Amino acid sequence: MIDKAKMFLQIKGYMVVHEAASVVMCRETPETIYLILLTEYNRRIPEDSYVQVTESLKQSYEKITGKTVQFLNLCFTPDGMFREELKLAERVFGIWLIARDTGRIYVFEDQPQDFDGLFSSLEQECQKAENRIRFLPYINVLLVICNLLVFVLMRHVLDIRASEQVMYDFGLDWSRVIGFQEWYRLITCMFLHADVSHIYGNMLLLFFVGNNMEECLGHVKYLLLYFTTGFAASLGSMVYHYATLDSAICIGASGAIMGVLGAMTGMMIVCRGREKRFTLRRLVIFFGLSLVQGMLAPQVDNAAHVCGFCAGLLFAFLCQCYMKTADKKIGF
Repeated sequence: MIDKAKMFLQIKGYMVVHEAASVVMCRETPETIYLILLTEYNRRIPEDSYVQVTESLKQSYEKITGKTVQFLNLCFTPDGMFREELKLAERVFGIWLIARDTGRIYVFEDQPQDFDGLFSSLEQECQKAENRIRFLPYINVLLVICNLLVFVLMRHVLDIRASEQVMYDFGLDWSRVIGFQEWYRLITCMFLHADVSHIYGNMLLLFFVGNNMEECLGHVKYLLLYFTTGFAASLGSMVYHYATLDSAICIGASGAIMGVLGAMTGMMIVCRGREKRFTLRRLVIFFGLSLVQGMLAPQVDNAAHVCGFCAGLLFAFLCQCYMKTADKKIGF
């Protein structure tokens, strides 16, 4: 992708002044020199080295030309997760991170939001170079569709007696799980909903929260997150109702949804509030939606919500630990 970016900058009037491990390009005006460094991010290179290179380049051009130098480091990253790159963005001023997996450019706070008017056109070129299409969260969409189909089947295809029987046969009833080893209920209960307000609140929240988390984690990890936290929420609900001898049959996807929300919160914590797909404002909006969903749903199962949210937090922390361990195994 660096070659594509280099060709694009040449069209914009930039010249290659140095080309080795990194590419240095510049465009000169009567008052200013626009200097761009194109680099591949490498975790084996200390952050201090990046800082020294950028400062050295800027100072050298200022001394030689006597002009003001505007500097930008285009740092190309492999997967766009930005785990270690966040530290680099804190140390170097004038750095944009370009994710190879999407071709998108990410600019964090305290960094220049534009440079020589290049941001929009450069991002379009990077995305075009990689032949990328917009990320499609098809796992989350399929989960929403499955929940809606089950609800429509129960409300508009089956009669009332058959619908109630489905609730009894597949809802979460601790006495049936423990007494008859019907463990499948811990999963099947996640696809059952009591009424229109119940499924509307759940699916609205799942659509907005799930799409963001699937883009962050990827399809497989997101599917694992959803069912793992949903199972944990059902298990916690079952234990609570067993301890209180409550015979209620629990249904709904809210436990898994709270797990996804918990994972989002965990990602905000491990990335120090700088995860590219989430912001504090967006997180507050999602929490607000979850409260509305809780008010719409009759007889909210708070035990499932709490257990699902905590499981999501744990999932996010474990993912971060796994990724750091994987980096060490390959010598990064």
